[in-house]
Amino acid sequence: MKTKKNVTLKISLIVLAVLAAVAGVLFFMKSRVQPPRKIELVNQYDNNLQQLIAQLSSVEEAQLEQEYQLLRERIQLMKEEEMITADDYSNRWMEFLNQYVPRFSAWCENRFLKHVWPKEDLQFMRDRIAELQPDNLIINDDNQQKINVVKSVLSDYDKVWKLRDVRITCCDDSRKNLDEAKQYKQHRYLSYCDTVMDFLNQLPDIYKAKHHTHINTLLNSLAFSSYGVNRIKEWGGYYQNAYVAVRDYIGNSSAIYTGPYQSDSFSRVIEIRKNNAMSKFCCSIENLGWPEYDDDQIEEYKNQYRAIFGSYSRYNCERNNNAW
Repeated sequence: MKTKKNVTLKISLIVLAVLAAVAGVLFFMKSRVQPPRKIELVNQYDNNLQQLIAQLSSVEEAQLEQEYQLLRERIQLMKEEEMITADDYSNRWMEFLNQYVPRFSAWCENRFLKHVWPKEDLQFMRDRIAELQPDNLIINDDNQQKINVVKSVLSDYDKVWKLRDVRITCCDDSRKNLDEAKQYKQHRYLSYCDTVMDFLNQLPDIYKAKHHTHINTLLNSLAFSSYGVNRIKEWGGYYQNAYVAVRDYIGNSSAIYTGPYQSDSFSRVIEIRKNNAMSKFCCSIENLGWPEYDDDQIEEYKNQYRAIFGSYSRYNCERNNNAW
């Protein structure tokens, strides 16, 4: 029995050996006959760029600008040195920008939430947005919206300071611009900036001073000493402008400004200017005569006088002959 088992085992081993030999021959023949497999080449430079771009989202804020500049230059250099293909360059550039914009947006928001807005930070934002502008088409919609938010804040910031330079000629001018100022006080970001808020709080006083200056300029124009009889109509136009401005101020300024309004002062000054003008022009007309002026010309000046003052009377000259 033992001999029989040994024979069976030997036969089994011989069969396995034969099968292994046949399999080896077949595998060898297949490897010689089959075409070689295609070897996939990996661009190590492009692969490195992808890794660096992915890491941009986790860079510390203090290192963000340095990493941005280094990565930007690296991508450009690899393109120029033909270390990456044109397609790879386009893909990496798009990935780079869309990875950077959220970090830039977060940096800007962090600055907007502070109480002091350094000019150099605001200028950096403007410069960076201008730098990104040519690549608008490859920046995705979400990131473009982030850029637009920053642009909008900067635009509103500029509009605030333009309120300082507006011309104030009537109460409506002040009211309209102060209403706009109130909106900026509720602005999501501008409301954090102490300088902006201080300026907006001072704006009513700034406008009141501008308004006073405008009215005083109109009143001073009525006292111009070179008005001759041939300028009655011109003086009347200036008087009408001043009268409308004073009446507007008296009627509406208390609802807009705080503190003294100068209403009484303006009323007194314009009344004095009017009385002096009545006397001045009346005396001038009374002193006109032939041959320089005929009756028709003198009557025309009297009509111009009546159009401004309502009536013509020699009494106006006699009561204040030394006016002006």
